[in-house]
Amino acid sequence: MAFGFAVIIHSYLCTLLSSHELALDADSLDEGTCFLQHGAAKSRSVAETPPYSRVKWTDTSVYAQTTKGKHVAWAPSSPSNSDLLVFFPGTSSFCGYYSGLLDLAGSKMNVLCLSYDVSHKSKFWRRGGTFSQRAHRAQVRLVEALKKLSYEEKHSSWINEYLDDVQEPIWSKIRVAGHSQGSVIAAFIAYKVNVARFTGFAGPSRQFGRQLNWMEQKPKTLPEKVFAIEAVNDNVLHWEKYTWAMYDAQDPPGYQWSVGQRGVRTNLAIMGATRIQEVTLEEHNCCENGTQIVLLNIKSKNGHAETCMNFRHSKEKGGSA
Repeated sequence: MAFGFAVIIHSYLCTLLSSHELALDADSLDEGTCFLQHGAAKSRSVAETPPYSRVKWTDTSVYAQTTKGKHVAWAPSSPSNSDLLVFFPGTSSFCGYYSGLLDLAGSKMNVLCLSYDVSHKSKFWRRGGTFSQRAHRAQVRLVEALKKLSYEEKHSSWINEYLDDVQEPIWSKIRVAGHSQGSVIAAFIAYKVNVARFTGFAGPSRQFGRQLNWMEQKPKTLPEKVFAIEAVNDNVLHWEKYTWAMYDAQDPPGYQWSVGQRGVRTNLAIMGATRIQEVTLEEHNCCENGTQIVLLNIKSKNGHAETCMNFRHSKEKGGSA
């Protein structure tokens, strides 16, 4: 993936996650919009000292025993808004896999990445776990994380900003986002409460044979607050409907549990996101004002990862970045 294209897409991602405005204008995505750092590649606006305070710690909730990886929080030096972005990693992934994206967002707003038992082979799924239960556990982890952060100087105000008097999240001040499995967790929350914003990366869609019947209902989050970054060639959570014939023809082989997916496109449309802009490597005008879904149409073996994961990780997994 050309670096210039990466700057455009990731600047859009950062602006989407951290901006006040819901209608985004590509003309505003200059080099100073977001802090960009992917390995040795840096924009000229990068300062020697990162424009945020970042802390990592081990889960302290009642589900700590099953959590894989550490939670990570970013507090920017000069925030552009007062919301909190809560991000959920994908299956078998950790917060560090998304540090490029989250460093970007964390330079502009408060960000909290919550780990969980991310393995698709975990006891949670083997014992019949559901995404409803996943979302409930995520809320418990969120509350405990905010309590833990109350002892950190740069994050001490978060507990009063994002929890009410009975220790419940103030969802009107919280934006939820996630990749793959994480996008389904975020989507469930967006269905049940009116969050400040939802952003899906390579999702949401049916996984591990779990039917997402709740996704056929009208979500509590308003349509104009729903956004996503997707890939045409996502071979895990497919953009369009996925059938047995498509599974038999897929090379490399896909996942049997993907068969029957109605497609991420349909799920996002149910949530109210219908304004799509398709972007190629030759397209340098991302993204049009009012775009809700950026659809990456690039040659890659790993479109599922390239929507938001670090370039290095994506390349190691067969991507073009």
